[in-house]
Amino acid sequence: MNVLRWVYIHNGILLNLIIAAFLLSCPTWDYNSAEGKERLWVHLQTLRAGLQAAAHKPTNLAKVYDVRQGKDESPAAFLERVIETFRQYTPMNPEAPETKAAIIMAFVNQAAPDIKKKLQRVERLGEKSLQDLVIVAERVYNNRESLEEQQTKLSDRQTQKLAKILLTTTMDNLQERWRHLKKLASGTGEEDGPGPRWECPKLNKNQCAYCKEEGHWVKDCPNKNLRPL
Repeated sequence: MNVLRWVYIHNGILLNLIIAAFLLSCPTWDYNSAEGKERLWVHLQTLRAGLQAAAHKPTNLAKVYDVRQGKDESPAAFLERVIETFRQYTPMNPEAPETKAAIIMAFVNQAAPDIKKKLQRVERLGEKSLQDLVIVAERVYNNRESLEEQQTKLSDRQTQKLAKILLTTTMDNLQERWRHLKKLASGTGEEDGPGPRWECPKLNKNQCAYCKEEGHWVKDCPNKNLRPL
């Protein structure tokens, strides 16, 4: 009866015609007549349905779990591979509503890490359509930066920071130089607006604040009144 039902659903053939064509002995049809040709066609459809029903595929979910999204594979292409794996290695029909939850689970959990993280945050995930999830995944996929782009940005930031450090070391004013170096060290890199409170470097007990030499204080510094020749 399963075979008869399959032929009826997929081909729209009336059950009485299917039963008439589902013979247990050699038929005596006239294949030159329209009626004989029609019975032969129904008989072939019934035979085909029987072979398909008998060839049940064993369930191999390990093959489904082995499907992982490739590094440069688009979400749409990945979903196609998931669906094809369900079709090839399980008896489940990927187009059936009852299979939707299993396909969503495989698509989300086996996606690339950044896409997986985004999909897992989707509210009421089970109620979304596969097309909705693909759209979310495509946004993440299209906004990715290549490794080369990431390295270029990092190199540019390092170059800018080095340039600021070199520029700061050329300042004549010690306090300004120290203030800018502290900004760069803090990671802000900001040159505009009020900076952090300037702190004078700590001196030893007998160290001059002017020439940084030890043995005298700033008021007695012998280098204070020197003039270049």
